[in-house]
Amino acid sequence: MTQQENTAQHRARDAVIHTLPLYEMARMRAATCPRRDHTGRFAGDGPESTLRWVNHVIRPRQLLGPQHRQVVTPNNDTLYTNAWIDLSRGPVVLEVPDFNGRYYVLGLLDFYTNPFGYIGSRTTGTSAGRFLLHGPDWHGTVPAGMQAVACPTNAVWMIGRLLVDGEADLPVVHALQDAIALRQLDGSLAAFAFDVAMQPEEHLGDARRFAEVVNRVVGENPPLGAEAAEIAAFAEVGIGHGIVPTPQQIDLLDAALRGVLADLAKPQPSDMGGGWAMSVDVRESFGSNYLQRALVARNYIGALGVQEAMYVMADRGGDGEPLD
Repeated sequence: MTQQENTAQHRARDAVIHTLPLYEMARMRAATCPRRDHTGRFAGDGPESTLRWVNHVIRPRQLLGPQHRQVVTPNNDTLYTNAWIDLSRGPVVLEVPDFNGRYYVLGLLDFYTNPFGYIGSRTTGTSAGRFLLHGPDWHGTVPAGMQAVACPTNAVWMIGRLLVDGEADLPVVHALQDAIALRQLDGSLAAFAFDVAMQPEEHLGDARRFAEVVNRVVGENPPLGAEAAEIAAFAEVGIGHGIVPTPQQIDLLDAALRGVLADLAKPQPSDMGGGWAMSVDVRESFGSNYLQRALVARNYIGALGVQEAMYVMADRGGDGEPLD
């Protein structure tokens, strides 16, 4: 193997590690962004449509148990309240009611899976509030009575948890869910039909499709800071906005993708002793720890920072042997 070939292989691996979160976020958006709004209106015109409602609050009414699979690590004392937000058309106003001392959090993830912001009892209190969510290119005036929240990417995943004190408390929390809204600046609901350009059943594995998805969403959600230069360098292996990879680049990406996925599927070392491990250790950003970011995107997507959620797990005993 020549030095040039070796460099290209390493570059392809880095490209997959950097951009795998983009693919996983696009896949999750396609799988969980609603086809119908609260009135039953479809975003698209048929079952094969890839149109979904963004800026639309999703309000599951049921407490989750171990049988549920829509959340990677569910808990049983909160109701989830989520939304896929798109800020490409302008800011969106997030309205929250008075929670009267009740714990809640609306965590905000950028499209690289960084949990960059938190609205809730720990950070903003439990009084009613209005928050102006805006993308990286917006430079307008924040209306009076609103708190600005700068979002690193135009696509944002809002993952909310509202404390529930048993089944009898559910009607109260349902009313709180109903009062959480996403609006335009004029007060109208912000929801609109957005083409997610994927089907929910897609699974990661095909390098050509991986590049197609990543190269589209990286243009919609450009990286910021130092990562912008790093991702720009991946053009030589077929990754970047508007790039159509060559057959040779697809071969490089295919080998890199298979290698990275195999590595991410391996058991993670126990860092707490006795077989226990902290599967996610992040606050507002993974920083330059791109491998950890890829691992979380692949195995624990939607994880909030340790200030709000700690994911302590054990799949092995203290002797290192797998649990049965």
